[in-house]
Amino acid sequence: MEGLLYPTQTDVTTTGLMAPATTPHLTARERDLVRALARGLTNLQIAEEFHLSQQTVKNQLTTVYQKMGLRSRLQLAVYAMKNDLV
Repeated sequence: MEGLLYPTQTDVTTTGLMAPATTPHLTARERDLVRALARGLTNLQIAEEFHLSQQTVKNQLTTVYQKMGLRSRLQLAVYAMKNDLV
């Protein structure tokens, strides 16, 4: 059974990071946070830049991950760069 994908998995080996089926509507604040994340800023740095708490940044990024069907900041950063969100 090696090499078989479970129904929830996506084959990203040949195409790189696949985009979600549709790009969800992100608020202006969410787009700003995605840009900051893609620049390599930590949650603390993002919080300081936008005058937010670290927990607020974490919560808002979690919302973005959920909207976009992504699981990590790396996936979000790659998606943002490949889709000109930065």
